[in-house]
Amino acid sequence: MHLFNAIEAQKYFNTSNNILVLLFYGSGNQDEHNVRKYLHLFPYDQLIIFKPPKKKLYHKLNLSLIKIINQHHYNLVFLGYFSANLRRFVCNFNYENLFLYDDGTYTIALHNELYCSNSTPYLIKPYSEKRRKTKLMQGVFLFYDFYRRCFFKFHGYKNDFTSDITLNFFTIFKLSSCQKEQIINHSFNTIKKFFINSKTQDKDFSQSVFFLGQPLNKVLSIKTNKYLYYIDQIQDFYAHRKLKIIYITHRSEEKQVIEKIKKYKNLKVITLDIPIEIYILQNNIQIQHVASFFSSGLFTLKMLYPHSQVQAFKLNFKSDARQDIDIIYKCIQKTDIGMIDLDTKK
Repeated sequence: MHLFNAIEAQKYFNTSNNILVLLFYGSGNQDEHNVRKYLHLFPYDQLIIFKPPKKKLYHKLNLSLIKIINQHHYNLVFLGYFSANLRRFVCNFNYENLFLYDDGTYTIALHNELYCSNSTPYLIKPYSEKRRKTKLMQGVFLFYDFYRRCFFKFHGYKNDFTSDITLNFFTIFKLSSCQKEQIINHSFNTIKKFFINSKTQDKDFSQSVFFLGQPLNKVLSIKTNKYLYYIDQIQDFYAHRKLKIIYITHRSEEKQVIEKIKKYKNLKVITLDIPIEIYILQNNIQIQHVASFFSSGLFTLKMLYPHSQVQAFKLNFKSDARQDIDIIYKCIQKTDIGMIDLDTKK
């Protein structure tokens, strides 16, 4: 959805002299095909595409970007991610205002960490990128982070933002400003207009629930069997209401996990090569039921289809990420999205 967020931002701020930068990490990236398909919707004056052939060349990619983009001074810079790799070259840009448009529900946790928590934001520290991984992975990350820092310092560039950075938000989430950051909300009005004349599908989905899968084994280290147990509970919840689940896979879900889900109680599983929001808009599907755990798709689909019933199933687990997930659930409670506790299913 990053390109569509960029389109909304461009329309909202009515920007001109637009430079659109696309970063594609890895070969055979499906995102590249899909983004190129909708590029005509963004009024760019200059298009810059970087696609390193190997991960080992990321640091060289960043240097190349800095040299090209630093030819100008910018009034507005928008980011789709706030990872160490992105921060590493953006901190070398010349700009007036920096905005993050939504990076999924991580945006909610990120805003809290930067502006609403009492402690110093750990996002400026290298461990932040891998804090949910093992100590071995943290060590590997620290080693490569140290190498990249030396590489950038050798070439005379900064490595990261200082703690006094002002990161603003262009978002669909109802965030509360805690300090000096700007929070500008949008509701995908521009995108809705693009698809307003899409042909309506004849198929009836009134008795179907579009369940948005999430790679919880990667995000929260929840084992596959536990995830299947959650799906089983949710399937029973809707079966009692005479509704059937259509499981929409997440692009980061592993193939072996998806195969197990397909075989588990013979669930109908759909794998899309475009965001679920665009798939539904493009096909003008009249959805009535949507569910997930804490996917950003809950927010976007409720926004696009306000009369649909959208429900979030609250997970109860112990994890280092528990605080982040609780903050996301609190944000869900500020909306018209229903909340169902998986333990009680009420």
